[in-house]
Amino acid sequence: MSNIQTRMFRGVPLEMAVGSRGDICIVLGIRKSGSSIFNSICTALARFNDVPYVDVGGTLFKAGQPEHAWLDDPSIAEILEPGNLYGGFRSFPAGLARTPQFRAARKVCMVRDPRDALVSEYFSNAYSHSLPEEGEARAQMEVQRTAALNSDIAEYIGKRIHPMAQTCAPFVAAAKDPLMKVFRYEDVIFEKPRLMREVCDHMHWTVTDHQVELIMGWADVRPASERPGEFVRRVAPGDYENKMSPELQARVGAELAPFMTTFGYA
Repeated sequence: MSNIQTRMFRGVPLEMAVGSRGDICIVLGIRKSGSSIFNSICTALARFNDVPYVDVGGTLFKAGQPEHAWLDDPSIAEILEPGNLYGGFRSFPAGLARTPQFRAARKVCMVRDPRDALVSEYFSNAYSHSLPEEGEARAQMEVQRTAALNSDIAEYIGKRIHPMAQTCAPFVAAAKDPLMKVFRYEDVIFEKPRLMREVCDHMHWTVTDHQVELIMGWADVRPASERPGEFVRRVAPGDYENKMSPELQARVGAELAPFMTTFGYA
């Protein structure tokens, strides 16, 4: 029988089940690609199946530790225990991916058209992204907010294409992992009941119609119009067509060609 224990990673406490015989499960995502709602849905599904959710990325962010400080740290494997769902990743956890625990884990991942992701990143960094109370992560976010507020959207996106390409690149090879099921934002954002059932099938969980309805009650947000200052701004795919020139779209397509081809966005 499992019990809840606290494990430390980089000086930050994380609570998880220890002693379970279940799988190690991991939810992956890319920043501004539906990762927040995807993590929330997976968290709720895990809870229905008595699987604790360990918010690695979110907890470290609140503690002021930026992703670049820990993403490549293989000691993260020390917090992996069967019977837990690990998430909160907005970039590929390279250090974790080099471990046998990661290779044996069941994984789900959400990707999105990077053109829409870049538009979303502009509005998020300028207006709506929450900031940690202190630490390097807060300072980093403040710099990003100032840069976004002092730029028009085309200028800002132009400077963010290369960082987005670097973030997306590791997911191309990861897509070949037979234990990882990939969901495209565009295919499931308005088909969340199907998303939930497919996540459960892959993770060897169960979900009832009533549980799906409960999650839909808070997860299926569809703004009637664009809300630039709010976290849920627009939702609908294809927003980049109204926000980016054909030339800027072509720049994104050229630099992220392997990612866009792999996931059907080319």
